Amino acid sequence: MIKMFRTAVFMFFVLLTISTYAQQLTAFEVNNRWGYRDESGKTILPPVYLFAYDFNKSGTSAVFTDSGWVYINKKETALFSVLTFDNGPDYFSDGLSRFTEHGKVGYFNESGRIVISPLFDFAFPFENGSALVCDECVKIQDGEHYFLRGGNWMKIDTTGTVIRKLSSEESENINAAPVMLNGKLIWIDQTGQRIK
Repeated sequence: MIKMFRTAVFMFFVLLTISTYAQQLTAFEVNNRWGYRDESGKTILPPVYLFAYDFNKSGTSAVFTDSGWVYINKKETALFSVLTFDNGPDYFSDGLSRFTEHGKVGYFNESGRIVISPLFDFAFPFENGSALVCDECVKIQDGEHYFLRGGNWMKIDTTGTVIRKLSSEESENINAAPVMLNGKLIWIDQTGQRIK
């Protein structure tokens, strides 16, 4: 009888934890600060952020703090700094988004799990299962825009495995800049040709 009671209590707490974790949290604003409420309207995370997106189905969200964009979980634990793009957090593409750590770029999934460690000086978003990444490339700032020059470029898959190393000539010729075309982000080289 005691064993059955312990099992019932254990199952109750497991279900309670799952239902709490599965609750959708929605961002709200008060006095120019953002926080999160649950489905009943109860404040779960107080409004301390400069801006906040709703939590995704996997339980993570991008928030803007005094030190920049970070991803958090529902316990308000900062997971890592998100690569800033177009004045906001990087977009998910092929289920992955970019983050930065100690000046290097890596990739994480929507649940906040790091999929590819931050190893690269720059990395493009994934598209159709691959992404261009570089070591030793130089980022040249031009106002709010920037270009990339030089470095050793390679194409990786979503596990971080190198599919193909670009030749030194191909790497040297990459001088890329992000632009929007018909509402979609593309990358062009110095002649205006689409790279990615």
